[in-house]
Amino acid sequence: MISSPLPRLPDRAAIRRMAVVAATLIFALLSTDAAAADQPMRVVGTGGRIGTGAYKQAGAVSAYWQRTPHVLGGPVSEITIGFMNWLHTTSLEAPNPSPVTIDYAWLERGSTGQIVPLTFSGQRQLVMPANDTAPYHLSDPVPSSVWQGAPPSRDEIFWVHAKGGIPTGGSLPVGTPASYSGARFLVYDGAQEPGTKDALGPLPAIIDATARPSGLPLLFLGRYTEPGHLSVIGIGDSILFGMGDAENPVPVISGFGFFNRAAVDEKGANAIAMLNLTRSGETAATWVAKHERQAKLLPFANVVVEEFGTNDIGSNGSKSNPQTVYDRVQSVWKTAREAGVQKIVRTRLMPRTSSVDRQWASASDQTPNPGWGPGETRDQFNDLLAKALAEGKIDVLVDTLTPVADPENFHLWLTDGTKAYVTSDGTHPRPAGYALLARPLREALLSIKVDDAAAVSR
Repeated sequence: MISSPLPRLPDRAAIRRMAVVAATLIFALLSTDAAAADQPMRVVGTGGRIGTGAYKQAGAVSAYWQRTPHVLGGPVSEITIGFMNWLHTTSLEAPNPSPVTIDYAWLERGSTGQIVPLTFSGQRQLVMPANDTAPYHLSDPVPSSVWQGAPPSRDEIFWVHAKGGIPTGGSLPVGTPASYSGARFLVYDGAQEPGTKDALGPLPAIIDATARPSGLPLLFLGRYTEPGHLSVIGIGDSILFGMGDAENPVPVISGFGFFNRAAVDEKGANAIAMLNLTRSGETAATWVAKHERQAKLLPFANVVVEEFGTNDIGSNGSKSNPQTVYDRVQSVWKTAREAGVQKIVRTRLMPRTSSVDRQWASASDQTPNPGWGPGETRDQFNDLLAKALAEGKIDVLVDTLTPVADPENFHLWLTDGTKAYVTSDGTHPRPAGYALLARPLREALLSIKVDDAAAVSR
């Protein structure tokens, strides 16, 4: 019998080399995990909005089920979803007078269909109390290691499901857009509850259910795996909110209004994570004084887009002091900086005009409002914004005049001979105007460099 030769053992030098390689690999893995863990809690997805309205319970309709899409702005090591039980009224943060119960919430990964339940301190149910003073309620983090296949990456779509109920005579805040294909916010009689949880795909048909355009306000948060990714919060009035735009303006998942439209490119890709805190009728003066809950959301951002001024100046801006308005927005910037926001992006105030026949079809059909003409309050305020950029008080001043103003007169809206091309009221853009405005804002955001490497983990 011929015996096989014994395998040759590595020499001591080879053993040392293998040990060094193994140690290096382990160190690299540990360093990667540590770097991910050191990243701060941020806005990491699109589609988040605070509550700007309320659904009030009527008859037997006391149950709800929500499914909304959110696109990742970068690779993440974990995802956390936050819910809120308060409203942003015109000038106040109003607590919701009734409790809101989430019986079940879960995440659905669009690329694979995998479902992961959300828990709150280990429990499936979350009861947000009546007259809630908390700015938000966070789910337990979902680590990326639980997802099958490749780790979550930029442009991936995750669907947030939440279902629960409110008491008789109760109400719940609404704000998150739920009108995209596959998205849904249903209210229905709790007696018709199908008993489904942790389900995949669009919501089922429920007897006598009513679909509404927006659902529970939510925060799509998490931790990026590396520094350098944008987390953007928008603060402003009806113009940054997107009044006059459609709830589902484009076939890509972004949101209505030029702020949210800027979240993705024309193909719905290269997403920027965004959270919209705006509200129609808001002013810089009331935001600083009366919005403590929103101020507590600012640490989730490394960039803030601020757009106040239209309501501070008012429709008759001849009685407004531009320096006073400027002092107010400076206080907004100060609040953001103190919260750790790295970059402040500001927009120029656009035209505000009247039209005799309400067509806004030509330059000759428009007249600037008092204070909004050449050299008046609007121009003086925009000049102060340019000064703020030069002095480093803001980091970017977006040119929001060139896209939608008359090229011969920036005090008038752009026209093409048709009725209401970019505005139908002389103050707010229309969908075509919002689409034009989204481009320079997106370009401005993509030009920004942020670094969260030194940020302290929340």
